[in-house]
Amino acid sequence: MLPGLPGPNPLQRNMDEVRAVVESTRGYFVRDWSLWLGWNNMKYIIEMSLHQAMLLNRTLVLPSFVYARDCEFSHEVCSSYAPLVNRRVSGSEEWLKLPEEDQQGWRIPISTMFLLPPSTRAITLSQFLLLHGLSPLLERPDGQFDASLYLSPSSPASPHGALSLAYIPNAEYDPPSSIRLDRLPAAATEQERRERNMSLQRELDALRPSTHLLPWSRVRDLVHSALPLPGPSPSDPDPDQLLVGTLRAYGLAPVYQFRARAIDLAKSVFQPERAFVRVLTEADGWVDDFGDVGEEVLWLMGEVHNRRKPGSMYFHSPQARDAYARIVLQDMRFPREVEVVAERLAQRMREKVHGRMWMAAHMRRGDFVTIPWTHTPDFEMHVRRVKQTLERGRTLLQKLALEQWADFRLPDAPDVVPYKDWLGADAPLQRDVFYVATDERNPAHLAHLRAAGAVLLSDLITPQDRQLLGAPAVLTDYVSLLEQALQIRAAFWTGYAVTSVSGTVANGRAARGCDVRTTVMDS
Repeated sequence: MLPGLPGPNPLQRNMDEVRAVVESTRGYFVRDWSLWLGWNNMKYIIEMSLHQAMLLNRTLVLPSFVYARDCEFSHEVCSSYAPLVNRRVSGSEEWLKLPEEDQQGWRIPISTMFLLPPSTRAITLSQFLLLHGLSPLLERPDGQFDASLYLSPSSPASPHGALSLAYIPNAEYDPPSSIRLDRLPAAATEQERRERNMSLQRELDALRPSTHLLPWSRVRDLVHSALPLPGPSPSDPDPDQLLVGTLRAYGLAPVYQFRARAIDLAKSVFQPERAFVRVLTEADGWVDDFGDVGEEVLWLMGEVHNRRKPGSMYFHSPQARDAYARIVLQDMRFPREVEVVAERLAQRMREKVHGRMWMAAHMRRGDFVTIPWTHTPDFEMHVRRVKQTLERGRTLLQKLALEQWADFRLPDAPDVVPYKDWLGADAPLQRDVFYVATDERNPAHLAHLRAAGAVLLSDLITPQDRQLLGAPAVLTDYVSLLEQALQIRAAFWTGYAVTSVSGTVANGRAARGCDVRTTVMDS
């Protein structure tokens, strides 16, 4: 086992271990999976679902496979290692617009793509089906839960008949009339309500935000102007406790989340934010609504990922928010082989710059150019923009090196400690090469990148590295994991905020303890 990495992948448990996991929980949490999405969006959905299942003390049932979208080599080569399928089977019709060759993908076991702590209470649908005497071949290719297939026993392995089922219609997850909160706070007592300042109540009632969220500072100022609350004390471990307790009588409760400009794409979990909500009328609690469901299977129907904040819910306390952040930052890990090879490549990058700090960038091209979702569709302009950001990064690293990183600024995330391995290293020189992760495949564009000073993955990786990565390394989606793990190790990194890849790298750098100024997402 490699240092700092979890033990065997829990998604590869034997059936006795699977049974023990299920028996330690209240039942199963199942959902519809958007398997047509790229891996990083799938990763976000898995993180969210792990949290939802944990709150309900249920075993999460994951899809047994995901789809890799591209191949490092010919289709014939990759199809020798993974089944080739038309990506329409994943449940989306968007591939119909592409040439037939570009509609192809490869089905790979979901356990290939990440590691979880051994204690994680999650199983695959194949394990679920086997546990109940059903064939894993019943699993639908589109990731949608099918009660008619999965909950009908066909052997003595299900002696008690079909599992009981409760479901959550998609429209009831967070309807326009409310926000979804992990759990509702305690309600005000009758005594607290009788002692309200009615003038303040009217002012609070008059607040009409564009969303359900009431700005923290605005609410706080109204309270302090109306009530004689004492100011914060240096010895008070929670200076907001009195404010929050006072507002309970007025039907307001704090909610906590993470700040992000591209909330449905980057989903970073190291910039906390907070607000208030009218909890009695505009919030629904996940645990309150579904924690006491008695049925063995609870099914969340449809998609609750897009256009929602990390975790697809708000949190009732900073501690609850941090618990979700730990799933993202600590529990979802790259495969062991990916970490080992990423460390090798990072050392080679450092050798290329003679021991100095090295910098990296993510250049998303491909579909972002054709949709278009990038503000720099022109390739040469994109390269110039990246180099300008890296030049600002070089200036920052010069300053930090000169000061011996004395003013280290940690990301606002739980359990993070400063990453000090760059202490004593020289800052990059202007002539130094830099690493670029990109899905650009035009040979002329790649030659232009190299001429501008970029090092690409193919310049670093060796046949021995690919042997260690194993068969999945023929698939671009798996190799992308390696590029993300490498970018996390750079002294300075920049990416584009409107992409889930950048969100994963930024979160990984936060977990590593990188100074927040060395992680720049361009929007």
